[in-house]
Parts: sequence; structure tokens; C-alpha cells
Amino acid sequence: MRVLAFCLTLGAATVAAAARPADSAHPAEVFGVADVASPTAEYAAWAKALTTLGAGAALPPAEVVLPTLLGRLVGAPSLDGVALDRPLRAVVLDPQKIAPPVVLAVTVRDLAALRASLHGTALVVQARRGQALVGGKEAVALVAGLHRLPAPSAESGVHATLFVPPVWAAFGPQLIAAKTMLASQPESGAQQPFVRMYAAVLDQLLSGAEACEQLGVDIGAAHGLPELTLRLEVKHGSTLDRAFSAQRPSDFGLLGKLPASQASMVAGGRLDLTSFQSFVAAVIGGGGSASDTQELTALLDDFSRVFTGDLAMAGTMGEAGRSSVDYLAGVRDVGRAAELYPRWYALFNRIGLFGGSTKITQKQLASEKYDGLSISRSELDYDFSKLVGYKGPAHVTGTSAYAAFDGLLAMAVTTLGGDRIHGIIDSARHGRSTYRPEGAARASLDAARAAHDSLWMWADLGRIAPGAPSPLPRGTGMALGVGFGPAYARLHLALTAP
Repeated sequence: MRVLAFCLTLGAATVAAAARPADSAHPAEVFGVADVASPTAEYAAWAKALTTLGAGAALPPAEVVLPTLLGRLVGAPSLDGVALDRPLRAVVLDPQKIAPPVVLAVTVRDLAALRASLHGTALVVQARRGQALVGGKEAVALVAGLHRLPAPSAESGVHATLFVPPVWAAFGPQLIAAKTMLASQPESGAQQPFVRMYAAVLDQLLSGAEACEQLGVDIGAAHGLPELTLRLEVKHGSTLDRAFSAQRPSDFGLLGKLPASQASMVAGGRLDLTSFQSFVAAVIGGGGSASDTQELTALLDDFSRVFTGDLAMAGTMGEAGRSSVDYLAGVRDVGRAAELYPRWYALFNRIGLFGGSTKITQKQLASEKYDGLSISRSELDYDFSKLVGYKGPAHVTGTSAYAAFDGLLAMAVTTLGGDRIHGIIDSARHGRSTYRPEGAARASLDAARAAHDSLWMWADLGRIAPGAPSPLPRGTGMALGVGFGPAYARLHLALTAP
């Protein structure tokens, strides 16, 4: 269930975004635009955020860095004479048709200095009333004639819009050819399971590309720490539109049924599984045999009828990749869930992790009774000996346990030792010692509810990999929210202060 929950979140995250009116009248040569209201103010905000994160030495002054950065965007050593505290826009054109492909729209502080900084290049300046376009001659002429691009944003941050159809028309055939080559690799070698899995996942991603209209990317640090928002618009009536429209906001109620713990990662929400079955099957079964993939697809189809869509999980990471994770999933039929889950789990273990390159041996243990419920247990052996690049122990042992009751399926998987399933039953059934988010985690969960998100995750970045060096202050967190609507999806990612 751990990988299923991850795949559902990943499947949603890969297509994450929020609605923005599409403009189909932009020329086919325009790949995208990016705006910043004040480069110097944005640079100062990021310098402050990096200081907060303890990212080392202070950044050089903006007047030293920004002219060089802008110059490199258009192919010049530097771009002088620009008013760096005024709005700036970059327009990216099709590099297969126009080179150099970037045009900057800037406010001019010193036109003579701007022209002088382009000396020795093939770049031109088209200036009028204090504004200028800077770039190659052909590119500037094309951009000067545009009238239908989105209006620049006055908000802080960098705001970009990628127009997917022209990008797909230019590079889609190459990506499809690369996927075909990947899928045709010979069935041998230690990395072959990875190759099969990547090919299957890439096939799923590429199949939805033609339905995408535009991707918005907003990144900033106005609140003191980095934030990222992705927004994807798709064609009305497309498969992706139907998948997005099937989702509903979550009340995140199952989080309050998890047991209290020192979890370094917590996630929950509501997701319509039927919309992402093929993606989940590709991620989990992509490295398996054709018969395993067929069985997995059938089981996912059965489970989607039982699963309500509500889920919650809390996990703690230990040394050398060891972990302990608690899960809750809402089910419509407890008996049917208890029948399907062991079949699903046995198949998942047979397929293995990382495209099948890591094998899992499952040994059924004696079941037990607790609180009047039947608890099924298994002993697990993870074989990492054939995982390319892995330097940890070849074998890691653990246990799993599950029980179905009161419209819930509860699961506990651990390689850290201990017994978590009793605690999950006590908290979910009787409200004993339940999980209550605090501080930044609570604030980010409140924000997810206010945004009507479907999925939420919070992680303590300093505790994800104990013992691993981290430049981040202890307690620095990462919050993620995913929301959906007709023909769009949205993902918001933000770092949170201790």
C-alpha cells in the first residue's frame, strides 16, 4: 500500500496545476513567456530565503549578478543599461526555427549602455518610449508583432507560462522515438527492470501530452522561504479532463485517525483511483512480466470499486533506508477489502521494487485477534543485492500487518522493529492518542483545506534521512498540496520554517 499511495500522489503530482485562461491565438513559434515584476526585489527575496536556510555565503550584489544573467539568456556577455527594478519579460521561441530563441522585454535606464553591451554580437535592440526588446533580429521582429500573449503579472515572484502544443509539435516525435528505443532494449542486464519500468511510465506520460494546453510555473520567496506552484490546463473532454473532474476536495479526516507518532512524513487526502489506474499499473508493474501486469490491472480495477478514495499515512525513516509506515484507507466493503488486499500485497511483493530489481520475499505468519478483529501478519525480506548503485545491506528484514474494520483498511509496514498495528486500531477505532499536526504542519494542512485540495503532504526535511548531512536548519519542512477542477490541476510546494 505504501507504493500505491506514493504512485497516486506521484500520478497527481506529475500533472499538477491551476486554471489560467488559455489563449490559442499565440503564434506556433512561441513556446512560452516568463515575467518578473522587479528583478532586484526578487533577487533580494531569494537572498534572504537562502540565508534563512543556511545556504552558505551571502549572494553577490544584484547589480553584479543580474546583468550577466540577463545577458546569458540572449547570448551576450552582459546586458547593461536595464532598469532592474522595473518589470521584465522573457519570450521563448521555437529554437528549431529561430536562433537565438529568447527575447527580453525590458525597461531602459541607459539606452547607450544597453547598445554598447551588445557590441560584437548579432543581437539587436528595438527601443521605444523607455521600453526595449533585446534579442536576435528575426526573434525581435516576431515578438514585436505579438498582441495576444498573457498580460504580465504584477505580483512578486517569477511567473512563467509554457504553451504545450507548439512544444509537443517540435519535440513530441523525438520523445516518442526515445520511448520506442527504450522499450526495445534487449531483455538482459541488471538495469533491464528499470528500463522496462521507465518505458512504461514514459508511455503513460507521453500519452497525455497531446491533451495538455499550457503549463504555468510560479516560483518565489515573498514569504521568506521558496514556494513553487504548477498549473496545468488540458483540453475539455480529454481523458485528463475526465480524470481531473472526477477528483473531489478532501476533508483530510483520516489523518485524525492515525496514531500519534514522531513521523517525519505525513500525507493524506482523497483520490479517485479509477482515473490513475493505468499510471499506477505502469509504475508498479512496469518491470514485471506481462502476466503479472495483467493480474495487477485486474486487481486495481477490483480494488477501485472498494476503495472510497480516502487515505492517510505517516512514516518514520531510519538508518540505511529502514522505515516504519502506518496507513489507513477508506473502503466501502470491509469483507471484500480483506479479500483483495492480501492478493494485491502478494502480487506487489512478487513484482518487487524499482521495476523488479529489488525482490521481496513474503512469509505468512500466524494471524491473531485484537479488539475482536482478525490481524494478518507477514514476515518480509527485501533483497537489494541486484539494485544497481545500492551500497547498503544486501538484505533487510521487516514485518507487515493489516486489519479491516469499520469502513477502514489499516496497514503497518516496518523494518525498524516494533508493533504498530495495535496502535492504529486503537486510534482509528477508539480515538486513543491520535495524530494532531502542530506548527508548520498544521498551518500547511489548514491552507490545503482552504484551497480545497485533494492531496496534502508534509515532511520534515531534516529527518527524512537520519545521519545524512543536511544544510537545512533542524525542523525545516516541505508542504505539498494538490488540487483539481474541470480541465485543470494544481500543485503547490513550499518550504516551511522550523
